[in-house]
Amino acid sequence: MDDPSLAEIMDEAAALERRISELPAGYISRKTINGKVRFYRQWHEGGKTRSVYVRESELEETERLITERRECASRLNLLRKRIAKAERMDSNGGFHNTVRRGADLILWAEGTEGWRRRQQCSDLDAYLRSDSERVCVLCGLRRTGKTTMIRQAIAGLDAGDQARSAYILVSERSSMAELGSDIRRLREDGVRYLFVDEVTLLSDFIGGSGLFSRILVPDGMRVVLTGTDSLSFVFAEEDALYDAVTEMRTTYIPYGEHSRLLGTDDIDVYLRSGGMLSSGQLNLEDGRIEPDGLGVGPLGSMEGYLNRSVALNIQNTLRNADAGSYLMAFQDLYQAGELTNVINRVVEDINHRFLLDVVDRDYRSANLESAAGNLREAGEDLLDDVDADAVLAALKRRLDILDRDERTVDVTQGQLGRIRRYLSDLDLIDDYVIEDSDTGRMLGTAMMQPALRYAQVTALLESLESDRAFMEAAGPRRDAVRTAVENTVLGRMLEEVVILETQRSLVGGAEVFKLCVGRREVDMVVRDRESGGCLLFEIKHGAVRNPRQYRHLTDAEVSSYVERVHGPVVGRTVLYRGEDAEEDGVRYMNVESYLKGLPASVGGLFPGGLDPGNEATDNCRPDAFGGRRFRGSARISPVICPYYND
Repeated sequence: MDDPSLAEIMDEAAALERRISELPAGYISRKTINGKVRFYRQWHEGGKTRSVYVRESELEETERLITERRECASRLNLLRKRIAKAERMDSNGGFHNTVRRGADLILWAEGTEGWRRRQQCSDLDAYLRSDSERVCVLCGLRRTGKTTMIRQAIAGLDAGDQARSAYILVSERSSMAELGSDIRRLREDGVRYLFVDEVTLLSDFIGGSGLFSRILVPDGMRVVLTGTDSLSFVFAEEDALYDAVTEMRTTYIPYGEHSRLLGTDDIDVYLRSGGMLSSGQLNLEDGRIEPDGLGVGPLGSMEGYLNRSVALNIQNTLRNADAGSYLMAFQDLYQAGELTNVINRVVEDINHRFLLDVVDRDYRSANLESAAGNLREAGEDLLDDVDADAVLAALKRRLDILDRDERTVDVTQGQLGRIRRYLSDLDLIDDYVIEDSDTGRMLGTAMMQPALRYAQVTALLESLESDRAFMEAAGPRRDAVRTAVENTVLGRMLEEVVILETQRSLVGGAEVFKLCVGRREVDMVVRDRESGGCLLFEIKHGAVRNPRQYRHLTDAEVSSYVERVHGPVVGRTVLYRGEDAEEDGVRYMNVESYLKGLPASVGGLFPGGLDPGNEATDNCRPDAFGGRRFRGSARISPVICPYYND
């Protein structure tokens, strides 16, 4: 028997609506009054409960009609879903999902003409030209250029291959079965280059992803998948896509690439907005930025970005993986509506406390304390007059932070450990080594999207505006405090950026770590694994030279420790925002030039140069086309160092 047409389905739905309007709503309730059972039909209408008496002789027929109404309503709901699906397919040319082909696809792709390309674009081009039997996965958080890369790759194909290409934008109301139906139709039409965007929206993607690796790729198709729930790809690689993926990660955008894409050499632009690009909103060729095209903006948009890109990313993946079994570890938090808060709290505090303390200690702002100390040294004590408790209370409200006594569900060490691992899988954080001369080596953690860290500064500054003492101070004093708070945090962020990018550029050739000798700190040490020679670095956000900046680099105790434990000190460098210079045997180097020149810029500071190394260590896994999947660079101890450098 043929399936009914859309017109027939709509006629049946209309008939059901008419019949439902004729049938009694509600349910039968029984009440005992003066020892006698009486029956009532009750229903809700206009926000109130209505009731009518039902004679016992009418009871059976009334119950039958109520049951019929429920059956009609259930059938009508099913038909409405079929109608919505049919209308969606009709608007999509008979496909379950949005499909671009032919002239429409080419016009869409060529809209990126003149836009600058991300570094991974060459790897994507190589994959499309290859005979690899792997699926290509572009995974990364929102606003990191995945869809733009697809458009640029399609634009780079020759006319014949463009004619054999198709782009599918997956609907969140779709399923793997419906996507498979669309793909079968495209294969029959001769499509050989398939680009599937937002595939992780499918609730059954993880278990059903074998379609791509076991059927399509062996048949000669080049398949490129993207999705904003990038943790789903991690789970899929451990399941149906095991050992069948060429992975290209887009979340991490180093300063040099950010500078090239936007045409700016200002490190502060990167510290405030680095890590995010908006596909279609940012013209990478002329640097024109449309509204909301770059960065996360004020706190409100940061919270939305963090929730959608990180917290919901993790929760959607856990809910969809293995029938939700992964979510069981967080079931109490999830049901209490507190899992988002805990994930965001870990993100916000990841560098500041031991993991358990991230949630279990009352919230305090290290940024506010540090800024107050810096201002005090400069003779400005305005922050000492501020009601810190009131400011922090306002900050907590803005960040939606729950202290221990405000939460309804306790958080365990195991849950925090899992969240931290998921953040690493999302490329949101990476580890680096902190060596203390007294306590040994520990792990520090850097945030790989500076914009998320900087948005916390915005929240702190806005919270200060709620303090009476602060607002009653003269305008210049308030401006001085705002500048001090911002510069304090930007300075700490810059240290993270330099350490992270240096160690990522020196795969296997050198080790990179922060050093604490007593109360003295060296922001970064780079040690040549072959010769043992060490470079000592101080990292400053300012642009003015001052001998105090390198006092720890030339300190006798620090130098003696380095030479005794690691090897000879072969150079001392202050990275800052000013011009290159030399003073008392210490090199001053512009930090923007240093970051853009990696790895050569650090290798050139060694007397005989430095081989950056090209063999993968356990912190990355090269794929067939040069992409690397970083898993955390330092594997020393699961401890986060609470050390701050003011």
